[in-house]
Amino acid sequence: MRGVWVVALVSGVLSASCGEVTDVAWDFRLASGLVDVERLRASIHEDTCDGPETFEAEFARGGVAPTPPILDPDGTYGFSIVAHDARCVVVGRGCTVVSLPALGPDDAVVVDVRAAPAQPACGDAMPRCVDGRCVP
Repeated sequence: MRGVWVVALVSGVLSASCGEVTDVAWDFRLASGLVDVERLRASIHEDTCDGPETFEAEFARGGVAPTPPILDPDGTYGFSIVAHDARCVVVGRGCTVVSLPALGPDDAVVVDVRAAPAQPACGDAMPRCVDGRCVP
């Protein structure tokens, strides 16, 4: 399965005036063994895969994720995908770190999602699982 998002990048310094906006595609691929994926959590992190999160969206497999925010075109980001099944168990994950100045205009950020050790996707704030979604 593949998914594609467009990340808007503003060239130059952000100011009250309009900057030049460039679209960058964000794509993911699920490993062939990940057949029970129900939902995906997409996130963008500053500098590394474990850096501060600047964007997060959760969506059903085959669904469309919301458009990510405008990113600093000189920044480095970790583009992350976490896949979980209908029981809200994490079954796959992947992350790709990209320095945006090195990304060409026709390049896409690709995140390969591979099988991961099973672990609960729901935490204290959203402890129950209903139809593959963590809820309060």
